[in-house]
Amino acid sequence: MTRRELALLLGGAAILPAAERGFKPLFNEKDLTGWKLVGGRGKGYLVQNGVIVCPEDGGGNLFTEKEYSDFTLRLEWRLWDGGNNGVGIRAPLEGDAAYVGMEIQVLDEASEKYKKGAGLKPTQMTGSVYDVFAAKSGHVKRDGEWNNYEIKMV
Repeated sequence: MTRRELALLLGGAAILPAAERGFKPLFNEKDLTGWKLVGGRGKGYLVQNGVIVCPEDGGGNLFTEKEYSDFTLRLEWRLWDGGNNGVGIRAPLEGDAAYVGMEIQVLDEASEKYKKGAGLKPTQMTGSVYDVFAAKSGHVKRDGEWNNYEIKMV
């Protein structure tokens, strides 16, 4: 894995006992069955060692094929120096998911890349609803350590 990957583990049974809590895994830990890549760059997203990985030369929007209305999404993510990604919710397949839907930001906000003249706003920090609502910054675990999100949409 490269140092700027973002790896998402969505509903992994080994970490979240999904059946016990009524959760259903969105990711089977083997391949991207049930997912659709829109506007992909490079390799897009890959599955490596049971996690979804966005290589440094990859990206795009990775959507679930199934639509959800009210839900609780639990996921774990990690990133390396300078990593930047997000979790799009309630977004259509067209347009910028951060603006036609909502994006929960995932950013290595402690990286020098974002400190030197980047001009980031509080609404662009990790955990924020991108460019709408600011989360308290300074809590990102870096350099491959796992972070957790629980996103509730009702």
